[in-house]
Amino acid sequence: MSQPSYSNRSSAEPSSNPTSPSPSPAAAPSDLTKKKRTRASKPKQRARTEFVLACEWNETLRSMRRIEADLDGTEAEKRIYARFRAATVAAGSAHLCNFAAFWPRLTPLAGCQDEAVKHAVMALAAAYQLFQHPHEPAIDGLTRDDLEILTIQHYSQSIERLQVHAGSSGPESVRLTLICCLAFISLETLRGNHDVAVSHLINGLRILQSLPGSSFDGFVSRSTFVWPPNPTAASLQMPDILRIFARFERSACFFTHGIQPVVSERGYRIRRFDDGSSEALFLDLAHARMAMSCFQHDVMARLHEITVATLGDSSSAAMFWSDPVQQRQQACLVARSARLSLLTADFFSPSRFGTPDPTSPQLIALYLDLLYFRCAQFLITNTAGGAFDPNVESVFAAAQHFHRHHHHPQDHSNPPAAAILTNGQHTPPPTNLLSSILSLASRLLVASISQPQPQQQPHTRILTTLHTHLLAPLYLVASHIPDPHDPTRDAAVKLLSQILVRSGNSGVDIWGTTATTTNIDISFIERVIYDEIKGRSTTEPPRALTGAGCLPLLWDALALAGILT
Repeated sequence: MSQPSYSNRSSAEPSSNPTSPSPSPAAAPSDLTKKKRTRASKPKQRARTEFVLACEWNETLRSMRRIEADLDGTEAEKRIYARFRAATVAAGSAHLCNFAAFWPRLTPLAGCQDEAVKHAVMALAAAYQLFQHPHEPAIDGLTRDDLEILTIQHYSQSIERLQVHAGSSGPESVRLTLICCLAFISLETLRGNHDVAVSHLINGLRILQSLPGSSFDGFVSRSTFVWPPNPTAASLQMPDILRIFARFERSACFFTHGIQPVVSERGYRIRRFDDGSSEALFLDLAHARMAMSCFQHDVMARLHEITVATLGDSSSAAMFWSDPVQQRQQACLVARSARLSLLTADFFSPSRFGTPDPTSPQLIALYLDLLYFRCAQFLITNTAGGAFDPNVESVFAAAQHFHRHHHHPQDHSNPPAAAILTNGQHTPPPTNLLSSILSLASRLLVASISQPQPQQQPHTRILTTLHTHLLAPLYLVASHIPDPHDPTRDAAVKLLSQILVRSGNSGVDIWGTTATTTNIDISFIERVIYDEIKGRSTTEPPRALTGAGCLPLLWDALALAGILT
């Protein structure tokens, strides 16, 4: 069997001149005519058909020999799936894999309901065993090659079975296609084929974009952006699937370009003029995470809106920002950012938050949300030159009102710690936000290193870990401080160097690729950041979350230099 390609730069686009036959039989001319009419008249079916075609002509899959076999549910397969379920059902690692609670709820589907989903989940389970636990005792004597074959077999068969859903307009077909899409995203992430994973994500978002507005009614409640909503539920419905796509969407916008935040846009339409005045004290951890996560998604949607509307010459941007509606939207987001700053300061005050275990997974997950919330605050404040920053005096008055009427009912003697920041501002200025982002990233890195780490061997790939979530915020800090001698920028660059390839016993880099060196030269990262700052116009929005992403320049530079192979 030809070995599959594990390149991080695998093409995810359908081949314009395929050299190998399609896994599915060719349609008769009359069928093709019928399909063309269907695609022209039904956006949902067209989106799903394009998704299946993209999977069929995936470059990675095309390099693999098809293996003819049916899913008989052998004992070995059952044990592989059981091990996968046992690993994902433990929500303790939810901060490393935001959708950890997703897969156990697929049991009814994987067991008896749909062939495409059944094969997709089995492929994912085999890949999980292959890449996450390569040195554990084999199941029923299966070798790594056997697991590789099993992964490819079920992956290709799932794509074949999806043909049934590509031609159907029923809501159940949409749901099952999206579940397979999520499985493919996770599988390609495990394999280190990040471009292919992003391609699957884009295809899934296109399907979501074709759905009617009623499918997104749940966005009235901001809990849409919090996972899991009901861990005891036995199956997955559209709101659950939307939540997972929302999480993937947010992460992908930090790591790649060309992502339209479809799910976030639907939610932001409802909250365009939400200035945060209705926000109350955070009652618990879930409430805090919901508010911060919702703000992140709204900022992402807003920045994409700005980028699309201001493409072209300067007159496009001038016309956009002269629109009173756009000014009001921007002012509302900045005001909500200020309000949420007060609420987070109150929530994290010692009188309320106490001193929890710094290595607690729940605390790490909360700090990770806070880190991305700070990034969103910086991005929206920095947009349009910060023209919509709140007036300092009015903000100070609002802070005084907040303290008098909304401080924690169990602590009447003292105001919330750090609620009123320097110069009476709700939201720190951009430079202070960058320092806060750096501080949070450093704290999370220390906490993650303090946790027990599984033994890894060279040439093994690891699933997205906490370290990968820190790369984009650190790059954001380093690439938005022009002074190369600034201590904040210097610290961010050093942490980037430390994270990109961790020195020590493992010798395995965080990207899931094999590095030819044991560390990344700091001067190399500095040159990439210098080129980024030099090429950035002073009038354009921040590169993160606006279509260019935080990391592609650094990623490509490392690849061109031969540091990542």
